[in-house]
Amino acid sequence: MAVGAAIGAAAYFLLATEKGKKVRDELLELGKEYFPELKDTLASLAAETPKKAVQVKKEVKQLTEKATETIEKLPEIKAEITQELKELEDSVIEAKEKADAMQKQLQLTASRIEKKFFVRKGKSLQKKK
Repeated sequence: MAVGAAIGAAAYFLLATEKGKKVRDELLELGKEYFPELKDTLASLAAETPKKAVQVKKEVKQLTEKATETIEKLPEIKAEITQELKELEDSVIEAKEKADAMQKQLQLTASRIEKKFFVRKGKSLQKKK
């Protein structure tokens, strides 16, 4: 209701008062000056909008297709990753087993070296304190 009163007051000012007529005339002159430019801009926008809509629709379709392809490949990718993880786990287990075997061999070799070079007739060659 207040909006209606404001519109009515503005209309009365522009149409019924002398100062309002001057303002109205100035607005009409400005409108005539800028109307051709505004008309050209609106025409340009109207011509470009369908082209832009087609372009955006095409891009959305391409993105949708790529997303669909990716989603379809996910099970295959998951299987590949699972297989690679299993192979990695197996190689880690194998490396641990080899390291354990090497450690045992190293201990055995160290024991043999100790017996050969640091023990005589079953007794240690270390000086007794």
